[in-house]
Amino acid sequence: MNDFDEVEKKIKKILQQVVIDSNSVTKKEKNSDGWWTKAVKNGLCELAHSMNYDVTANGCDDADDKEEWLFDMVWTHKGEFTEIILAMECEWNLDENNIWDDFDKLRVVRCKYRVFIFNQYNKTEIEYMMKQFKEEINKFKSTLPGDRYLIAGYSRNEDEFIFNNILAP
Repeated sequence: MNDFDEVEKKIKKILQQVVIDSNSVTKKEKNSDGWWTKAVKNGLCELAHSMNYDVTANGCDDADDKEEWLFDMVWTHKGEFTEIILAMECEWNLDENNIWDDFDKLRVVRCKYRVFIFNQYNKTEIEYMMKQFKEEINKFKSTLPGDRYLIAGYSRNEDEFIFNNILAP
């Protein structure tokens, strides 16, 4: 499925801009997981604030709460913790065990948006992982109809994000 809603389209645009921005930093920075994580978090934090949400995220310059809480980033309603709007996990390690550890966190959270960012060497590996994510979401007994996942896989070889969204049936 590739029906991205308006928030997902904005997130995609931010991630595409991070790739563009990565081309103007030093090779050392571009090869740094820390640079990528900070760039992604800062972009998503700015988007959350433009939508009047509070942000909880470690390592994000403008987060409202700079401590990580369960996920790499969480969006909540301004000034109140009545629901999670977005939960994001970002895993730059290529090891599948690390990827699955982070992805599995998103399967258990109740929120409107689940965003998962990861990377592999090439598009084929990313598409393989995305297929596995979809299968696992559909097998998970706590998945509810309408659960949304925006998956963004960064291809190191192609220097681009490959996007997929999964909407549980």
